[in-house]
Parts: sequence; structure tokens; C-alpha cells
Amino acid sequence: MPTITRGTALMRVLEVGIDGTDTEINQGLYGEPPPGANEILDCSPEASALGIRNGMPLRDARTVVPDLVVLPPDPIYYSQSFDRLLDAIEDAEPFVEPD
Repeated sequence: MPTITRGTALMRVLEVGIDGTDTEINQGLYGEPPPGANEILDCSPEASALGIRNGMPLRDARTVVPDLVVLPPDPIYYSQSFDRLLDAIEDAEPFVEPD
């Protein structure tokens, strides 16, 4: 975790980036499919071992693994999980600025 000096005070800076969080939030804007609508957003270690990769088009993934099981996105679960993560970070450090 980098430390930044501002005047005489030291600040610790931690940036937490979660892949795919904006995909679900922006779903349905402008009447277009959201980014990632036809691609793999995340995959299990087992799927990775078979050659599936994040960002891979679904068509390509199904070519690599014909019996691929694709789970639908769950934006409510993602939101609740993100909120729990922020709560845990805020418990450790009260000066959190969610972006």
C-alpha cells in the first residue's frame, strides 16, 4: 500500500478495483446490450483450465467447451457483495471514498 506525504501528514492509499462491476450497473442504458453481454465476464478455475478466458466471446467459449455451463449475471448479489466489501474496508479504515 503506497504512502503519500501531504504537508506533514502521511496518508495510506489503497485502491480496490473489481472487474465487471460497471458492466451490471450500466446494463440497459441507451437500449443497447451492455458491454460484456455476449462474452465471458468471469470464469471458474476449472473453466480456465479448459481454455476459457474472461472477455472471450460466448460463441468462441462454446466452441472450446461445447457443454459449457453459463450462469446469468446476478447484479443484486454483486451489489450486496460489493457493499459488504466496502463495509469491511471501512471497519479497517474509516476514511473510504467509494468511486
